[in-house]
Amino acid sequence: MERNRIHERLGSRHARSFIISLIILTVIILSGLLWQFVSILPVGRITIVAAGEAMTVLSWDGERGKLGVIVIPADVRVEGIYNTGELPVSSLLKLEELDPNKQGLFVGSIRDALGLPIAGVMRTVGSAGAGDAIGSLSPFSPTGWQRGSGVSVLTRFRLWWLFKNLRPDGIWAVNLEGEGVFQEKSLPDGSRARIFDTDRFDLVAGSRLETDSIRREMTRVLIINTTDASGLGGRVARTFGRAGMVVVAVESDHPAIPGCTLHANKEMWDLHAVQFIRQEYACVLREEGTDERADVTVRLGDSNAKQYE
Repeated sequence: MERNRIHERLGSRHARSFIISLIILTVIILSGLLWQFVSILPVGRITIVAAGEAMTVLSWDGERGKLGVIVIPADVRVEGIYNTGELPVSSLLKLEELDPNKQGLFVGSIRDALGLPIAGVMRTVGSAGAGDAIGSLSPFSPTGWQRGSGVSVLTRFRLWWLFKNLRPDGIWAVNLEGEGVFQEKSLPDGSRARIFDTDRFDLVAGSRLETDSIRREMTRVLIINTTDASGLGGRVARTFGRAGMVVVAVESDHPAIPGCTLHANKEMWDLHAVQFIRQEYACVLREEGTDERADVTVRLGDSNAKQYE
């Protein structure tokens, strides 16, 4: 009997030790997974807009390890897609929310104003600035888990973790007001409005919004617009140039094709520029149809023109 009691005590003691060891091991594994979750940083460039009292653009350059901050006051007007004309950026956001036929109006219009692909938009509360914009990415923010932003919860969490730990020398900001990017214009009713000057912005931004891996390739691109959407080729050319490509010409051709096609020799298909174009414009790769003036020929189709009809 005594021997049985000894065995019972030893068994109970071993069971407690096993449970404690299992708990410790579980904590270690979960901690490792959490660290991996937050430490895998987005590569390349990712740009989001925090929409509040002003529109704060956060553009993360993973290659340079720099965060660009661009603030656009809510009353500044930009040219809207869907032929909406020049509207304040805050009105573009409200119009998209009211009209289900204008999905992507806000992001598409900001993209064209900056010449920069926008991953999504986040709602924020507070005054304009990087602090409130970064705070909107936090999972502890009331807006941190909003749906329909275009930015996954995983990406938001990683960006928030990264941005909140950035040193001051890892952030640069453009003072658009002081650089004359907002031009005053008289409206038909006699009032005056501030208009976003894209040409002036291009001069002010310079090469800071380029992607180094694309710029180093010096890829020559020919753009052919096969649609009736006026200015589509120029808009795309500006985006390509902003990324760091060399646009050799913008031309028109008919008949229109259904979607974007990218023509290049097969050895060019792994270029960062080609990957960028395919990601942003859903282009289908083709070996035929190349042009001796360029490394890559991009033919834009009806799917690329839908937002400009």
